[in-house]
Amino acid sequence: MMNSMKVCPECKSKNITETIYGLPGGPPDEELQKEIDVGRVEFGGCCIYPESKRFHCNDCLFEWGRP
Repeated sequence: MMNSMKVCPECKSKNITETIYGLPGGPPDEELQKEIDVGRVEFGGCCIYPESKRFHCNDCLFEWGRP
């Protein structure tokens, strides 16, 4: 998890949000909550569909990667 090293393959931006899937076992820990608060991580729900992506570029809106 934590995408601080991810770069958009389209525009090379580092302004990336990672989507995590599944049912949380409880509230996020402090580190994960900080990532959520600044928009680097979001929850994608319990279902993963063929079109579900793991990463989203907040600059060019490109999405890529399998969950």
